[in-house]
Amino acid sequence: AVGNCMREQRAGGLVARKCCAILALLVRMCPWTEGHWEALLDHTFWTHAPGVLRWVGGDIEGMPEQVQGHKEAGLDAIAALQLIVEVAKREQGAQLLNSNSIMTFLRQGRLHTRVTRHDAHQLRYYVASGAARHRNRWHQVWCHALQTSHVLTVQLSHLDSHMSELVAFAVTYTDRLTRVLTVTCDLYRDSSLSADAYTTHGEQGSGGFVAGMRPQGLTQNELIDAELGRVPSLAVLEEARQWSALLLRLAHRLSVWAPHVPHLSRVVVELVPEVVGSLTYILNLWGSDTSAFERRLPPVSEQEKQQARTVCDPSTSEQRPCDHAVSVLDLPIQAAIRQLATSFAKDSRSRSKLQHQRCLYNQRLLDTLFSLLHNCLRILCACGEQVRPHIERSMSRWGAGAITSLPDWQVAHTSISSGPRRVGCSLGTIVASAEAAVSYLSFVSHVEWACENDTSDAVKVRGGQWQEEVGALQHRRAMLLRLVECAGLLLGRFAGDVDVRDACRDLVIRLKSTCTTPPSPQAGGGSKGGKQREVDLERTLLMLRTAMRTIFETL
Repeated sequence: AVGNCMREQRAGGLVARKCCAILALLVRMCPWTEGHWEALLDHTFWTHAPGVLRWVGGDIEGMPEQVQGHKEAGLDAIAALQLIVEVAKREQGAQLLNSNSIMTFLRQGRLHTRVTRHDAHQLRYYVASGAARHRNRWHQVWCHALQTSHVLTVQLSHLDSHMSELVAFAVTYTDRLTRVLTVTCDLYRDSSLSADAYTTHGEQGSGGFVAGMRPQGLTQNELIDAELGRVPSLAVLEEARQWSALLLRLAHRLSVWAPHVPHLSRVVVELVPEVVGSLTYILNLWGSDTSAFERRLPPVSEQEKQQARTVCDPSTSEQRPCDHAVSVLDLPIQAAIRQLATSFAKDSRSRSKLQHQRCLYNQRLLDTLFSLLHNCLRILCACGEQVRPHIERSMSRWGAGAITSLPDWQVAHTSISSGPRRVGCSLGTIVASAEAAVSYLSFVSHVEWACENDTSDAVKVRGGQWQEEVGALQHRRAMLLRLVECAGLLLGRFAGDVDVRDACRDLVIRLKSTCTTPPSPQAGGGSKGGKQREVDLERTLLMLRTAMRTIFETL
């Protein structure tokens, strides 16, 4: 009945979007009966009436050209892609989408024009001004399209035909991919704000953060750069995360396709290690210099500012997130901070960085940074020997030498190596990335334990949203553990060089310390979740011990 109602719409709109949402929920909940879903989601459903794929590019039947760029068209496109993602999560659904040439559509349809046309500044990341500034709806559509490509590849990676389509997709958007990763390499650059632009954040309605000093606002030039994607922002990082997930799938077959598309292979082999260095650099600031971290990644849109806004709590005289910034897991987060407070008694910076996690903006930011770092380290592991020249074999924290300015955008059209070097990747950088992940892992594990032990009525009231956030916590913990495992694999592999014999001795000492840092399952945490955490942690420790064994054998 929902499908028939959707067919009758023949164009986008509120009813059509609700139908998409209901269908997505049904696809998620119901078994894929042979012939049942195929009969509904046939060729005409995607291309003719209502033509869901046409919504993705804003090419909606019956709407004039000047109306198709309206926000309603963007909302229709997001609703259509969310339905497509749910269908793609099933193997039969992914095959159905593949038979309807969805990858070809994403790189040749109207969405391709929106992404690459020069009069749109290659798809602005933010639009409007002042209190009306918000994420560009069509950039959100583009991020959903990248997610769709990744979900399809997870299901169809065994098909050579689909992997060829994925390579063609990446080649089509190589310039944009290069640009996004190049901007991500610029995380070391401090904001140009002067000291006069800073103030304490205790007043009601300010756009500040939880602790320390905060920027009152970006200058006009900085806002323009953020809108055009010339400087790092949450929107840029979210797109980079989606791209890194696709590159990870391609990296497993690098030797097959690299000779045919050398420029794309250089993006993987040369830029990804620099992204690792840049991400490790900013995450090191997160742990050591909170103010510097804030200045590099301030909120841009009005929604981001609201999600980062804090006010003074009269009862405790401490900063707390505003209503728009508070998380569903705020009570467990507070419990975790109190639990860790004893170890941070003499380290206000460590407490400050965890206090940030009470705000939604900071949660999104840290999750995106660590997810991107996790994907990039896995790419380096998958590339094998081909990344050796691009990882410095010293224990220097920043092995690429001097930190220079961001190269001109022409880097997207020339050899990547021709641009000046930025923050690079060294053995010391890989160690630092593992240390940052372990630090965040300690906090995430304590929050997860607090959720398991929270039996208040508020949990029952929150219901599904609470369970969804707890599930995200479990996924984040698993991701951080895999990040540390990848660091261990890389360190064991590169320690085989005779040149780093002396550095390996220091490396082993750091790894020993790292192995004892993750929190053990709490006393009372004998639940199923606590046992799973213990199993996951033992796996990670085994990977690190294997890396140490390789280093010892080399020595």
